[in-house]
Amino acid sequence: MDFLNAVTLTAELDHFTVRSFVTLAYDWLSHQNIVEYLVGIDKQRAINASYQFKNTLALLAEHTDARKIHIVSYSAGGRVVSRALHEPRLEHPQMTKSELKSHYRIGTVIFAAADVEVDRFLKRLEDISDLSEQTFITVSDADHVLEHARQVMGGRSRIGSVDAEPLERNFITRHNLLNVHIVDVSSHKEQRGFDIGGHHYWYRHPWMSSDIIFPAATWRPRMNEHCHTVKKMASGISGRITR
Repeated sequence: MDFLNAVTLTAELDHFTVRSFVTLAYDWLSHQNIVEYLVGIDKQRAINASYQFKNTLALLAEHTDARKIHIVSYSAGGRVVSRALHEPRLEHPQMTKSELKSHYRIGTVIFAAADVEVDRFLKRLEDISDLSEQTFITVSDADHVLEHARQVMGGRSRIGSVDAEPLERNFITRHNLLNVHIVDVSSHKEQRGFDIGGHHYWYRHPWMSSDIIFPAATWRPRMNEHCHTVKKMASGISGRITR
């Protein structure tokens, strides 16, 4: 995805949330060429960009009065965001979960069709859970880009692939991460008569794009309202949410 598309999608989020947020597009230098990514050059650039993104979050937390900072990451952006949200816990081991949340004010974090190896991601997930109010991971059984990335680049299944879902679900349950949810966009496709597939589904398919916006747009600090958010998102038939 090039810079123009990133800015366009950011503007769409701003528009369809009725300008409820101040939206920012975070982009980093890349060749914008799938070959350069698959051979690892742009993958390394994404990893390096995570440090700048972590600093950006710290800047927003310290020098703005934003009540919550919501994050939507897509594809390789999942590498940037997962690492950036993992680092604050390592830098502040003495801080409690509530202190981390209060300091960084991270609200909803969404990993949409994320190209991150599941074993690498699970090592970071507890820290992401500590930092965020709620985290959503979308998975699909028809995202061939993620499958090709695994085959060419190696490593475990990507977290946006349905193959990784059992590992994610077991980890979430075992570590009691009540604020982390999986959205399986392939679920119930027989009942609705179509599948939500491809690598761009989160913004191209209206059933899914609305559910991307919904958690951040309806975020509330009280648990009973948070549970209402989860139930209503699940009823959108874009998939099921599991803990």
